[in-house]
Amino acid sequence: MPARAVGERYHLWALAVWTFSKTTLTNPNDKLIALSGIAKRFACLLNDRYLVGLWRKNLEHQLVWTTVASTETGLVARPPIYRAPTWSWASIDRPVDLAEARYHQEILIRVKTVHITYATDDTTASQPDVRVLLDVPQKERNAFASDNSAHRLFYMPAAISSQESHRLAILIFRCLDKTMGLFERIGIGESEEEKDKELLLTDMSERIRTLMPSVRYEDGMQIIRII
Repeated sequence: MPARAVGERYHLWALAVWTFSKTTLTNPNDKLIALSGIAKRFACLLNDRYLVGLWRKNLEHQLVWTTVASTETGLVARPPIYRAPTWSWASIDRPVDLAEARYHQEILIRVKTVHITYATDDTTASQPDVRVLLDVPQKERNAFASDNSAHRLFYMPAAISSQESHRLAILIFRCLDKTMGLFERIGIGESEEEKDKELLLTDMSERIRTLMPSVRYEDGMQIIRII
């Protein structure tokens, strides 16, 4: 199948997610169950592995999902009951947009492995225990207040858009365990300023690199776990 046709099918999934994420469920914890029927159809259509609202072959692109602007302000709180890993849009109750991923000219992150354990045999509906081993160009961000006083917040350049502005998408993570290189996603940002992009994409010094929490450092990339 031509790459363009495959891309259009992933875009159809993005539209389905955008529409679905705007709905209000009686029980928000049933989000994955409510979407499972559509996910099964797309699994055949895409010939791909379903991963809690995202797809393995397109995972690097889809990890750069964003929340859609709303009248609500402040941080997006996750539900108290575990539903999905933090890198999945299913972990929050806000409208989300995956379509932006179509316009990424260059992806800067790389998924090495996905470890996933499901509670049932239905991989589209059950609440899984998922960990992603991710290669990232990792750098510490010092512009956060409380958490970063303990050096727990990090930004990671993730993608460069193909639009004229060449915007840089930046994933923001909180470190949960430095010795294990374990992180959770807490947000995403972007920059169009050339000076910012130059700073964000500059390689770390060897001294700074040794201070970064990670599973290991390999081929110019920090390898971390995202849960």
